[in-house]
Amino acid sequence: MKKRILRFVSTALAAALMVSAVPIDSTFAALSEVKSPAQVTTFKSTTDFEKEYVRAYITDDTVLKVNYKTPLETTLFRVSLYRVGENKGDIDLDIFVDAKQSTASDGTTLYGFTYYLDMKRFEVPNGYYNLYLRRCATAADAETLNYKSSGVLYKNMEIKVTGGKVKIMRYQDVIEYNDYVKDIGALYSTDRYLDNTLEDIRFVLRNPATNVYAEMTPSKISYIQSISDRVTQGAYTDYDKLLKIYEYTAKNFYYDSVAFSTHSYQYADPYDNIYNYENGLSSANSVSGRVHTTCQGFSAIYLALARAQNIPTRFVYGHRLAVPSNDWLTEDNIDVRDHWWAESYVNGKWIFVDPTVGTTNKYNKSTGAWTYTGLTNYTYFDASDEQVATSHVYMNIYPDYRAGKYIDDEYEMGMLRDFFEQPVGNSYKTRGTVMNSSYSAYDTATWGDGTKSHFMTNGRGKTTQIQWSNKGFTGDLNLPGFTKMSVFSSHGNKYETANLSNSPALKSVYLQNNKLTSVDLSSCYKLSYVRAQYNPMKNLTLYVNGQNRTFTAGDNGTFYFTLDTRYTNSSLSLYSKPDIGYKLGGVYSTGTGNRLSTKTTYHFTPKASGHSIRFVLNPDSYKYYLAPGESRSSRLPYIRAAAKRLNELGYYNPNGNSYGYWYGQTAVGEETSYTDELVSAVIKFQVMHDISNTGNVGQQTWSALFSDSAKSMVSDYEYSQILANYEAMKVQRAEATEQMNQLTVKASSTASKGAMNLTWSSSSAVLDIDSVQIDGYELWKSTSKSSGWQLLKSTTGKKFKNTSNIKKGTRYYYKVRAYREIGGQKIYSPWSNVTYKIAK
Repeated sequence: MKKRILRFVSTALAAALMVSAVPIDSTFAALSEVKSPAQVTTFKSTTDFEKEYVRAYITDDTVLKVNYKTPLETTLFRVSLYRVGENKGDIDLDIFVDAKQSTASDGTTLYGFTYYLDMKRFEVPNGYYNLYLRRCATAADAETLNYKSSGVLYKNMEIKVTGGKVKIMRYQDVIEYNDYVKDIGALYSTDRYLDNTLEDIRFVLRNPATNVYAEMTPSKISYIQSISDRVTQGAYTDYDKLLKIYEYTAKNFYYDSVAFSTHSYQYADPYDNIYNYENGLSSANSVSGRVHTTCQGFSAIYLALARAQNIPTRFVYGHRLAVPSNDWLTEDNIDVRDHWWAESYVNGKWIFVDPTVGTTNKYNKSTGAWTYTGLTNYTYFDASDEQVATSHVYMNIYPDYRAGKYIDDEYEMGMLRDFFEQPVGNSYKTRGTVMNSSYSAYDTATWGDGTKSHFMTNGRGKTTQIQWSNKGFTGDLNLPGFTKMSVFSSHGNKYETANLSNSPALKSVYLQNNKLTSVDLSSCYKLSYVRAQYNPMKNLTLYVNGQNRTFTAGDNGTFYFTLDTRYTNSSLSLYSKPDIGYKLGGVYSTGTGNRLSTKTTYHFTPKASGHSIRFVLNPDSYKYYLAPGESRSSRLPYIRAAAKRLNELGYYNPNGNSYGYWYGQTAVGEETSYTDELVSAVIKFQVMHDISNTGNVGQQTWSALFSDSAKSMVSDYEYSQILANYEAMKVQRAEATEQMNQLTVKASSTASKGAMNLTWSSSSAVLDIDSVQIDGYELWKSTSKSSGWQLLKSTTGKKFKNTSNIKKGTRYYYKVRAYREIGGQKIYSPWSNVTYKIAK
């Protein structure tokens, strides 16, 4: 089976929490991936709970030994396998085992069995399976095989069968990851989790219909104490008290699947839910004492009753797998925070308790149907780490103490102080005071904008998340070497450079809509998602596709980028942004010199170590006609582009502003209008390029300006000579134009087999035709009188035989004009008459 990639948990997933009022904490990333599980030969569902457990062993290659016990009354056990993933379902092996009775250390009657399941004997097909146990409670149930009404006893141990051989699956990386999250909670004193007012989990007290938070008054606390005392009566140890509280919670309340799936009206107040159940009351989530809630409500009931016994108990949230039909390699939404459970501190350790899955009691709000099964299993009371890892991924201990104020890493504190004390623009404020007017460099409680999820640590003093966006920050962003930081978001500011290099845990970066020209994300080995759109970038160093790679924009353009490694064939998107008057010449490998792409939007997975983004002149970039005094905002970028190009060619070097209220130096590219100085520069450019020197920029001037063949300005003396020649040619062209306009060209045609024969002559009613200089004629051809004309021939003669592209039966049209050429520019006569014939 392939390993399943886990996406990063973002704030957008907060809606998947059981109650929408829960404070959002997106700082904790899910596993980067769940790897293929280890194949082992033993399994224990719990290490200390003696009343219900599964012990499994591979006794030889094909046989799985299952030893099971439960305190739930059982006459007959059904043993089967539930296939995971594709073709999922219960594999009926027709195995029924009589229950054997034994006694626990406290005298409780236990019911169990030992069975050797031979995969070869039962011809179990290759695949992944969960052990699937059901029970018939009474002898009458056993006679009719009525095991369904009692619910599923057990469904949470996965095996793999290959050619009749069997192995037990152990998700070691899930175990290690869960331990990592639990270790964060281990840093805190256990007495943090004894508050009977529930202020640390106040969100469970919210009424979803009114959005009003209830208060745990002394009378409510006293009432919960009385119920907890009654529930735990006869239990002599804290461990036994927790077991009784688990049984009470799982047995007596109903799971509201509609409230879960719609994330709405989830009533979790433990006092209300217990009180309504105990007193047979109806309410928004109860009918005559039947109370429906979600996993948050189940866990809150358990927590309130456990704390009433002075047993430290806390909330945990994460994801619960849809067992038995899925495993971590087939589950689709493993990064969604969709489940709450609890942990209690007893016998010197925190134990895992999930009362929600101890029952299949259900209420369907849509149909009004209630389903009661009572307590169905103890699988997740004091479950072992390997048992938990088959179905639960921790995402956070709640409440946690990872706010930014708990930072104590000296290096990071120094870097952040420098960051906070940078000025913002030209104001007297610093970044620190912009976010918090009470900012103090030596009081970490004043650092940041006051939103917990915007500045987080890992519970051990190192930064894990920063989100300071749309603050107006300017200048340089310099926070490299944050070894535990996984998320950085600072979009919508005005940074000019950003250095987040050497941050090996960094996964997600949001820097879009800044003014960044340079970004350094080198040696960020887990980088998987970056948004850096709409920045005028010139330089980028990025860890992607297994190494640091560089991207550099040449003159006359910029770029920005995004990264998303979910798209393995095109993880990087490079957006090239040519300046006005230019176009992308290509993205090149700096190592080989090969051109990799000519697309301005280039989706690819980089393989070259260095990339050069090159821009070239674009004579076809004309858009606006520019005349003196033009200052419209839509034209200004084009005025400035023309100014830069004229400056580059030596025609324009401004010494002041000809418009506005001040006179001073105007930087090239910062013009506010089409000034007299620009007009003068354009006239010189037009003279140098033999273009009509109007001083206006039309398409001909623009195309020449942004052409590779554009000429640089010459010395004043050379220019005076060129200008004299230009003026002389203007006179010659004017005279020639006047003469050519007096000409009349007359054309005629005849058709012969496979040819069209053209002749023409020129005359003038006012001029001596012999005194008119004619350098040649252009003959044009079309198959339509009104369109499709193409130059057929330039010639000095007065006849032509057209034999190419002649098709019998087609009518061909011809017209002619005379021309005179002065300084490389043709001056034309009016067109001749149109003559036509049908080809033979």
